[in-house]
Parts: sequence; C-alpha cells; structure tokens
Amino acid sequence: LSISKPDEIVYNSSQSIPQLTTRQREIISYATTHGYYEIPKKISIYQLAEHFNITPAGISNHIQKAERALMKFHFG
Repeated sequence: LSISKPDEIVYNSSQSIPQLTTRQREIISYATTHGYYEIPKKISIYQLAEHFNITPAGISNHIQKAERALMKFHFG
C-alpha cells in the first residue's frame, strides 16, 4: 500500500483480496446500500437483525469480522 496523494491509494499487487463469507458479503452489501455507513445512519443494527432474522449481536459480529478483513487488506 502506498499513498502519494491524500485521495490516491495504490495497493500492492501481491496482496490477496480479503475472503469474506457469503453471509458477511450479503450483510455488508445490504447495510451499505441501506445507509448503515451514512451519518446519521439510515438503518440500525436492530433493523438489519430483523431483516436477516438473526440477533443484533450476530449482525454486529458479521459486520466486525468483515470490516476487520477489509481493514487488514487495505492497511495491513
């Protein structure tokens, strides 16, 4: 990873793409398109949990694991 300008990120081509589970991708994708990462949030953990029929803690775990994998990929 190298940054030559604040808005320009170049990734090392030897880095492998983070492997997210199908469920993690499903939840992150839905959360993103429904405003979970907006300020203020347009959807809550509780609403995501209801949509996916799992507990709020389960949603939180899926999101945290996916975010951790993405952060490690991008920032080492």
